[in-house]
Amino acid sequence: MSYHKLRLTTDHVELFEPHADHQFQEFDNNLIQYGPHCYAGFWNDELIFMGGFVKDDPCWQFWGVYSEAFKPIHARHIMRECRREFKQVPCDRAHHLVYMDDVTGHMLAKFMGAELEGVMKKYYNGLDYAIYAMVK
Repeated sequence: MSYHKLRLTTDHVELFEPHADHQFQEFDNNLIQYGPHCYAGFWNDELIFMGGFVKDDPCWQFWGVYSEAFKPIHARHIMRECRREFKQVPCDRAHHLVYMDDVTGHMLAKFMGAELEGVMKKYYNGLDYAIYAMVK
């Protein structure tokens, strides 16, 4: 069993089946962002994660979505890559939003070393989100 990552392309998005946790937001390709710090994560050639760091003027944001094939064992590999990538991003801080009921999303944010900064009530589609931040 092995994990590897590739720079994110539109071809990866077409292969992606979002995890049921993402269904609340009517997942579509408009949520996917591209850039030099975005990647697709594979476990045994199966796409399990897409994410990365993008500039959202004036700050940087981390985004990520995981697939139905994602398992807790994959978190260690994904988070190691996220922390490695964050070192390459030309910023001191990046934030990340997590739907309040997305248990796996909160776990991944914490594994990345992000700290909870607060809760944004009715942020998107009337749903509450938590905001996490990674600071160098």
